[in-house]
Amino acid sequence: MHLTICRHGETDFNVQHRLQGWMETSINAHGRRQAKLLAKRLGKEEFDYAFCSPLRRTRETFAEVMKCHKEVPVQFRDELREIHLGIYTGMDRQGIDRKYPGHWSTRVDNKYDFHHEGGESYKSVDVGRVESLLQEFREKYSSRRVLVMTHQGTAKLLIGSMLGIPPDEKMRLDMPNDCIYFIEYKPHKTEVKYELLESGKKGDGILKQ
Repeated sequence: MHLTICRHGETDFNVQHRLQGWMETSINAHGRRQAKLLAKRLGKEEFDYAFCSPLRRTRETFAEVMKCHKEVPVQFRDELREIHLGIYTGMDRQGIDRKYPGHWSTRVDNKYDFHHEGGESYKSVDVGRVESLLQEFREKYSSRRVLVMTHQGTAKLLIGSMLGIPPDEKMRLDMPNDCIYFIEYKPHKTEVKYELLESGKKGDGILKQ
């Protein structure tokens, strides 16, 4: 199975370092340029199926890419949503520190297991959403070329799970807005390459924060 995993273009909340989660936000002018770069790059690729998070910022980016792949079957899947950040949605670090003292540092110390009150933890998303989706991919699309448009948090879990890396390493995996991961998934060996569209940087393996 060949998976191409992308993240939505930049939003104003990304620039402001505010947590979005399930909040509906749109890509900004820079994000629209990133979407066009992504569409240009992926116009060279062939896909059998395409999957996208139903959140607006991913749909906007995805729509630009799919102009070059109009015949590819599309599914919008809730499993690809970003992690639900509950009471912290829309907030930045400073706001969280003021309203919920100590919560941010607790989250940083144990990000994978930290439960966002009113929302999810990365662990619950990993076990409850990502594992089942990856199993479906393995069973139904093992010899196919699949495009996935998602979010940074969900991408960390998808890629990390395919590589079999531990939770703390999943959390350190980086997925900038202009990043593409190309993953060749094989039963005994998974090969990963990345590209950063704006800088042109390419490499093997994963980027780390």
